[in-house]
Amino acid sequence: MFTVELEKVELGGRAPRAVLLFRDEGGAEAARITLYWHQGKLFAKYKGSREGAERLASILRAMGGEAAARQYGGSWYVVLTTNQVLAVRDPAWAGAVRQFLDKLRQAGAIDEARHKSLVGRLEEASAPTLAGVRFAVSIEKSGRLSAVHKPRSEARFAEAVERLRGYGLAEGLHFTAGRTPSGRFYIRLTRLGLLEVARRAGAGDPEAARFIKQLRQKAGELGVADAVPPPASRRLPLAVNTGGAAAVVKKLAAEIDAGRLRITAEYESAGAPGALAITFRWEKTTGGYAARAEVRVSDPTKAAILKALVGDYPATRGKAKLTMRHLERLREFEGIAQVVDSWLATKNQ
Repeated sequence: MFTVELEKVELGGRAPRAVLLFRDEGGAEAARITLYWHQGKLFAKYKGSREGAERLASILRAMGGEAAARQYGGSWYVVLTTNQVLAVRDPAWAGAVRQFLDKLRQAGAIDEARHKSLVGRLEEASAPTLAGVRFAVSIEKSGRLSAVHKPRSEARFAEAVERLRGYGLAEGLHFTAGRTPSGRFYIRLTRLGLLEVARRAGAGDPEAARFIKQLRQKAGELGVADAVPPPASRRLPLAVNTGGAAAVVKKLAAEIDAGRLRITAEYESAGAPGALAITFRWEKTTGGYAARAEVRVSDPTKAAILKALVGDYPATRGKAKLTMRHLERLREFEGIAQVVDSWLATKNQ
């Protein structure tokens, strides 16, 4: 992985320019290339030795760009057009190019409309991309990171699903896919999906490593400490504020029965034992299947316990509507993760 620094910025003259300096993980200089703004176009150029050109081209390709070392006369070059500069997917590159564009705008070298257009294309290209599928990153109400792809047509939806499957991710386990109530297609990476991609990144998969780097960059911009969720780490007993008598969840058990996942929480409130059952099933949707559960929450104690276990949830006529994100929260408890994973795997059987 490389960092990219903007230096030697020159905004005067007919061709404003700046040098992009690449540093390796140890902080040593690895390569450099010069950015230019000339006649309304953005491009980058390196001129030097064959070794330097080939090293630079290799770095840019590793960052998700298209680059090649070519010889003209007695020198070697790497040249990127506007489209190629904006298409490099690495967030460190995108950040440095964005700085240059901002300085051009401040100096009056480009107008606001052109600046906005170029920055928009740069941000789109540097969005976390996995198997050719771009994901928009946001923060959910719970404070957790969300990575969602929103294709605009059924054909693009089907293509994105096949790309992720071809990469080895399992629908229902690593990602969910379908349509929102308003009819828009979506593909969402699950918590398990993020963990799987992080595992592959750690094993040396360059596609996964680039995605995790992009995701962490976006997470940092949104104020999230780490984009990759930790392993199952929630433990019992769990104290719950019910608004009345205190309750304590003492045990969680999970089992698969007739194709459904049943999770039972045993608790004690006001000295009396109680139990809350949550049953997930695979429900047919427009785009495929999704994990769903309904839980009666007319009892305020059970409603408070359910919220403590899964986070906020919508409720209609005394029934809580739970989805995959709520199941992911339950899976964070030690002791039931393996059973949850086994049930999620049944989606593809």
